[in-house]
Amino acid sequence: MRYQLEDVDEGNRGAFCAYASAWGPLHDDSFLPRPDWLPGPSALLREPKGKAVGGLALLVARALLAAGKARLALFHSTAGREGYALLLSRARELAPPGVRRLFLFLPSALDSPGDYLRESGFAVERVALSLGREDLEAPQARLPPGWSLEALAPGQHGPAADFAAVRNRNFLELTGSAPTTAEDWLKVLDGKDLVPEGLVLLRDPEGQARASLLVEAESPEDDSEAISIGALSVDPELRRQGLGRALLWHALSLGRRAGFSRAHLSVDSENDKALGLYRAEGFVLRKSMACWAAELEGIGP
Repeated sequence: MRYQLEDVDEGNRGAFCAYASAWGPLHDDSFLPRPDWLPGPSALLREPKGKAVGGLALLVARALLAAGKARLALFHSTAGREGYALLLSRARELAPPGVRRLFLFLPSALDSPGDYLRESGFAVERVALSLGREDLEAPQARLPPGWSLEALAPGQHGPAADFAAVRNRNFLELTGSAPTTAEDWLKVLDGKDLVPEGLVLLRDPEGQARASLLVEAESPEDDSEAISIGALSVDPELRRQGLGRALLWHALSLGRRAGFSRAHLSVDSENDKALGLYRAEGFVLRKSMACWAAELEGIGP
């Protein structure tokens, strides 16, 4: 065989992370294995003399597994079609029980390995647009009488369950969205990336959770001066009333208060209403990423 495929363990973890760092950002740097990464479902492709020529890593977060999905956080080879074929075959074998679908993100304008993925049963499921803004100036959030913003605190299971419920029902309409649980958001509250008071519920006068917001620090590898705005959702019957804009202004305020200077967010290219809001508020396109997906049993040469 021209190439040898190794599952990643502590013995080759350094070589694997070095390959991920060198080549992974050409595709998708969202969840690349970092030097402190612990071996999971992953593989390293080498030439007979030992040179690394490919790597794959499966992201198998609990929320994804609950939806029967796994994400290829790294899928790259310098060995062309043969290398990609070997990696994809191993990805199928490494997928945990219950996974029915694999997906990954590639720059929309990138031809390879999109050409091979298409032949192997993958198709573009959606396109995600990454938007950025170079300042955090915004008016104070204005809410209707009786409405309130609630910043969640660690250990609060009830509010975390409310957050999961409102976020899940509002993201249900988006292709590729996976459900979350209260436990997922409690982990976010305990994490180091959350901006102070950055997990937020919007409650109506009756105290019902009707909208959600997440504000985190962008990873240092991406932009240490920026916040990442996510999970911004409003119940459908309350949209076009200024609540989404109020949440966005609140996110910018939280980032500014925490000492950040820029903001990033991601939006589905077909979400015209959200895209219109973000553009009206000064966000501009940074990159376009295509989500390629395939049913596990349908993947083949």
